[in-house]
Amino acid sequence: MSSTISNYPWQAPLWHDFQQAVTLNRLPHALLLHGLAGTGKGVFAKAMAQALLCEQPLEAMACQQCRSCHLLKIDHHPDAYYLQPTEVGKGIKIDAVRDALAWLALSPQQNRAKVLIIAPLEQLNNAAANALLKNLEEPTANTTLILIAEQPALVLATLRSRCQLWLMPLPTPAESQVWLATQGVTKIEEAWLTQQGPLQLLARHQAGTLDQQQLIEQQLDAFLTQKLALLKFSKSLQSLTTSDALNGLQVAWQRHITLALQSHQQALAQQYCEQLNAIMHLKALALAGANLNWPLQWDALLCQLKP
Repeated sequence: MSSTISNYPWQAPLWHDFQQAVTLNRLPHALLLHGLAGTGKGVFAKAMAQALLCEQPLEAMACQQCRSCHLLKIDHHPDAYYLQPTEVGKGIKIDAVRDALAWLALSPQQNRAKVLIIAPLEQLNNAAANALLKNLEEPTANTTLILIAEQPALVLATLRSRCQLWLMPLPTPAESQVWLATQGVTKIEEAWLTQQGPLQLLARHQAGTLDQQQLIEQQLDAFLTQKLALLKFSKSLQSLTTSDALNGLQVAWQRHITLALQSHQQALAQQYCEQLNAIMHLKALALAGANLNWPLQWDALLCQLKP
């Protein structure tokens, strides 16, 4: 197993599937790697790219020593392309997809193959998704597309149907607890372990925001069930730094999207996604240093989220 993947034992079964697909020459042109946030989908995708582009692979594992492996470690490999939003809260536009597909059509420089990774796939607007769809219908030779999504149900259906879906497993709560304990995290609510990947929980622990996140999620639940007034919730958010409050609200809202999809409430999930855009827009303004009346902005945002 890849040394990187071995750090995340819940990924072992899927890595075995990848090795078999490569060995039997059955790896699809496009695969959609999906699963909850914090399960390591991006790390897994990069490990796949490294194995596919390695000059001396052994049983579909990268050697970690060749020039190709070195270039991938520093994200400077000419035959690997990573496409993602250029700004927080923004989508992936058609021009960016066209540039990636134009690169894909060129002959490989270092290897005999090329790998394109796109994440998150849900961020493609309709025009960009349709441009990508054309490539999936007429694949470029010797290329592999690794598409990453947390919510595949929100991906254009025709695009999704052209991919082979690979689910990144979520560890059981017991497995997550064991792994998190090795990272120094010992107090996690079991409900979180069923809704978030351990990497996301570890990141929050390291940032010291776990208790804060729990409070935001409790208050959001109360707000959505009309047990907490808008102004009280707004004041609570204002007591935090703008960055912490927006990040916490984003994560809590994404949890509601996940729960809606898990219960097959597609219309509600779509509504939540549209409301998430409002959170992400405000987050982008904050990151840009916009001079805003934040009490007014919080009140306006919560009005948009109000059920």
